[in-house]
Amino acid sequence: MNGHEKTDETESSDNQNAVKNILVVGDWFIDEHWVTGTHRSSTASRTGSAHYRALHKPESTVQSFCGAGRTASLLYQVGKQEDPQYTIHGIGIWHKNDTGLLRAMFEPENLQGRNHFTLCDPKLNDKNLPNVQLYNLQSILEKKRQAEVCTTRIIRVYHTTEGKYAHPYYRIDWELPSPAEWIGPSEGHLLENLESNAERLPDDGEVDVVVVKDLLRGVVSSGLIRFLVEKHSKAQWFISTKAWNPPWFAELRNLNPEALQLLLIPQVAAEQAVRTGLLSRWLTQRGCPTERAINLIDEIRNVVGDEHKNLKIVVLPRGFSLLAYAPTPKAKNHDGTRINCYVQPEASVRSIKVNMGMASVLLPFLVVENLRNEVKPADLKLIVEKALSDTRDFVKHEGERVRNPESWRPISFEKKQTTDSGAATTQRHASGRFAFRDFGWEDETGHWEDALSEKGYIEVELPDHRVIRKFQLWRGMTEIDDYVCCVTERQKIICRLIGAIEEFRHSGERRHICGTLVAGPGTGKTHLVRSLAKSMDLRLLPFNITQMTSRCDILDCFDTIVTTQAQNREQAILVFVDEINARLDNDNVYNAFLGPIEDGIYVRGGKAFHIDPCIWLFSGTEDPSTTDPSNNSKASKGSDFVSRLTLGVLDLDSTSDSSDRKSVEKVYQGVSLLCAIFPDVRWISEKVLAAFALMPDAVTVRDLRTFVSLFRDIQYGRVESKNIPEELLKCENDTSERNHFRGFPFNKWAKADDDPNIRVEVSEPDIRP
Repeated sequence: MNGHEKTDETESSDNQNAVKNILVVGDWFIDEHWVTGTHRSSTASRTGSAHYRALHKPESTVQSFCGAGRTASLLYQVGKQEDPQYTIHGIGIWHKNDTGLLRAMFEPENLQGRNHFTLCDPKLNDKNLPNVQLYNLQSILEKKRQAEVCTTRIIRVYHTTEGKYAHPYYRIDWELPSPAEWIGPSEGHLLENLESNAERLPDDGEVDVVVVKDLLRGVVSSGLIRFLVEKHSKAQWFISTKAWNPPWFAELRNLNPEALQLLLIPQVAAEQAVRTGLLSRWLTQRGCPTERAINLIDEIRNVVGDEHKNLKIVVLPRGFSLLAYAPTPKAKNHDGTRINCYVQPEASVRSIKVNMGMASVLLPFLVVENLRNEVKPADLKLIVEKALSDTRDFVKHEGERVRNPESWRPISFEKKQTTDSGAATTQRHASGRFAFRDFGWEDETGHWEDALSEKGYIEVELPDHRVIRKFQLWRGMTEIDDYVCCVTERQKIICRLIGAIEEFRHSGERRHICGTLVAGPGTGKTHLVRSLAKSMDLRLLPFNITQMTSRCDILDCFDTIVTTQAQNREQAILVFVDEINARLDNDNVYNAFLGPIEDGIYVRGGKAFHIDPCIWLFSGTEDPSTTDPSNNSKASKGSDFVSRLTLGVLDLDSTSDSSDRKSVEKVYQGVSLLCAIFPDVRWISEKVLAAFALMPDAVTVRDLRTFVSLFRDIQYGRVESKNIPEELLKCENDTSERNHFRGFPFNKWAKADDDPNIRVEVSEPDIRP
């Protein structure tokens, strides 16, 4: 046999490597993007309040894949350039007559002219697509359910006004009841029919990659995942779901330890974690994973199984911001530390004028980059950066379909490669387009533990092995910018508050949300509300009951709210009413707010006026529903008031957290006030930090401000114990009720180190595009 001859066994191996079989499972949707303009017609008899016309042409493209269909079609288009090429096997639910049409949509050219300018849609040609095989789960449903199956179409209408590009106008979901109502209760029937129809689905050896794209419409269930795990346990798995930590994650434990490659948590699931109070934010203001974000990702790893050493977790908190983690570090920092976590902050990416969604686009590009580098694994940063760049290019191009509907054409990846001087869009390097920050996951976990311990500072080893100490003030302000909160129970309350505001925005501001903050005097309730409004871009309208002279002043407040809403309907308003426990005209004011917070109505001069839905926050020093034996009317009015609060009473003082968290919160509050009063402070001694940590529980934020304002002779931005008036600290035996500092352990404080060698970092390094 000469060197050019091949054995039958070699030829068989080559044929198997000629294609890579990818199974895409999930919810398949069709998007229709219609762009309209205002049309005036003197001959129309029924124009109504407005008359619109389509801005498309007969050759325009209005249809596109969405969800699992978009993921599969992008894998198919990119796969035509790969070696080996990809064969797509799609599993979903759609109308039985649409299988051929869905196959044809994998070629962008087939979509040109696919619109409603004719009464009958042109027949699409799907005969030249040997690398696409679709499996419709309709046939395995119960007989009575099969007739109710449809192909879900989402019609999105954009309207052009005043010469501006089209903006989202309204959306119509053209679908029958969710498949979840069919598959969920009939999971046993589903598994039975999957087994009996298994010969129609690819066998274990025929699938190299499994991609799950779950949009919560019922296709992806525990039973289906269990079936696929048993059948394709050795394939590479890539998963994205809109559900936060769905029950079927536990089924992934049965995969081969090398199989699970990627878990993508899209914006919907990430925001669901925020709305349910699991955390307030994934990333700090300029791009560092929060303590709770690290814990949540570790919890997800425990659910799917720590044995999956190849698993990469990518979270999309909002927009194009990104948090990526890989358990096995591939890269090293300049000081030799392992890097396995990357953050792309939202602030570092220029916004896209028309955002057409990105999670269904990023997933296939992540799959492609992972497959391209499976022989010689690449750094996580390179994979994510390249996929994110390609996603941005695609989303930006898709946005042009509603900005230029007459001339827009779909991307053809094959043509793009030959027309851009031999370089395809998907082959461009992303260097300089994003501002990734890198971390060592274990190092960052340790930093959070140290930063929230009693000492408050972290230790960092430099390349020359010197160890420096840093106090990073921003680590105490992860819930709300510029507001210190370290106590776990209080963090949960703030998470709940932030989640309710996000839900208020997400639901289209259909109803008022309201709650009452309860805490002692001087604890920073007003500062909390101001920081919350600034951080979440809310218009703040503050009022104080103690500054009013009569109940008529409350009606003036309502007038101010209505007037402000009329000025800008788009910006959410936060109404803050302080000292709600105060009395006017020798009576409580709770009943004055019953109508506004429940029905959005107040009465002046016998006439009713409407207040649009907004966010109401009240604050006081006691629960309004607390019974006052000397005033029965107060108890009833206060109870009625509390019963109408959608968020209830948010008691910031009822915490049972450990003394470490309470003391370290005092440290962060003290340093925050120190930097606010003396902005040039950059170095601080451990003895000064100990002074804050050892403060008695009775010391409030207001007391701390008084304490810090009496610091003296601070020079060159260095704070030592000599700057503290010592007489303020020698309070161990003081029994005066007016001295909040009594009980300060002076002897313990005197032993602390007084060398100002702890670097104070007020904020994180800035990141710009």
